Amino acid sequence: MIIRLPSKAKIAVGRLGIIEFQPGYYLYTGRAKKGLNARVNRHLRSEKKKHWHIDYFLEYADDIEVLLFPGRLDECIINRNYIGNDPGAVYIKGFGSSDCRCPGHLIYVKKKPHYDTKTVSR
Repeated sequence: MIIRLPSKAKIAVGRLGIIEFQPGYYLYTGRAKKGLNARVNRHLRSEKKKHWHIDYFLEYADDIEVLLFPGRLDECIINRNYIGNDPGAVYIKGFGSSDCRCPGHLIYVKKKPHYDTKTVSR
């Protein structure tokens, strides 16, 4: 997901506690072994029980693009590849990565990144 946060926000993110986010763009990588479309649609709904870290964050977003990589279960590699190519990118520590060894699955970037893939928007 490419997510735009329009202004600074302090957000209570589940067990991570309160995190202060800067305005700008955020890249979130996640996976769904089964039911990719259902997972994406759930994330895009405004009414839902908060379960994942991203559920808390998306309430504050004003623009969301969803990039689909069907058949790929390597969100950690996608994350590392992006952050390695953008010297200004910063991991949000612990966000969305409680089931792996990544520093985080949410990355802050100042400018909107561009990808060449199938895109769905909210």
